Amino acid sequence: MLEVEVLQQRLTEYGLAQEQAIERLNALSDSQVHQFASHIEMLQSGGRRNTVDIEVLPIILPVLLLVLLIVENSPADQGYAV
Repeated sequence: MLEVEVLQQRLTEYGLAQEQAIERLNALSDSQVHQFASHIEMLQSGGRRNTVDIEVLPIILPVLLLVLLIVENSPADQGYAV
């Protein structure tokens, strides 16, 4: 079956050993293999990050640091009555 061969190749590209990929694919029914093949593009290999996460981090990190500085230097932390 062509789908099984393609899925096996993709799973090995994602880091699964060839024997593990074959074993897992053999455990699936034909309809499950077809469904898996239809959605394989949505999978990400372990350790990869979405580019949106990497792009948003430089924006969020300075904001969090600023909030921490404001909270640490607020009058309530210095013992002043508000």
